Amino acid sequence: MPHLHTITGTGVNARQADQGWQRESDAFLGRLKDAGVPQDVGEESLTLSASYALKTGAEVPAHYVRSFTVESTASWDGVAEKAETAANGDKNKYDATGFTKSVVVSLSDEQHAVLESRASPTPASYERPPADSAASSIFG
Repeated sequence: MPHLHTITGTGVNARQADQGWQRESDAFLGRLKDAGVPQDVGEESLTLSASYALKTGAEVPAHYVRSFTVESTASWDGVAEKAETAANGDKNKYDATGFTKSVVVSLSDEQHAVLESRASPTPASYERPPADSAASSIFG
């Protein structure tokens, strides 16, 4: 039975969202490779989205929205076209506040098991204090 997993990248623009997604995808595939399981996954769906907010001080008619999010399953151009429509043709009166690229992939049972067997989380900067430090006497 296939399992679904979402790989997501975010950024302040479409390029950064793509780059963030690529980093996450590489890390994901690296975990599969390190575990010695097949790295081929089936792409189920792609969603690209962008959020916009009305610029401070922008004067617009009362019926204009103050913020909105648009999605496309095709391309970033599709996102831009939908944003223009949502902004009533005045997209320049809105600031982009974030972009997201999400890809849902299907995993085999073996691949899913690798993702489920995560090591317990530890802070990246954690170090044991030196034996002769005050912290050592407090925290052991």
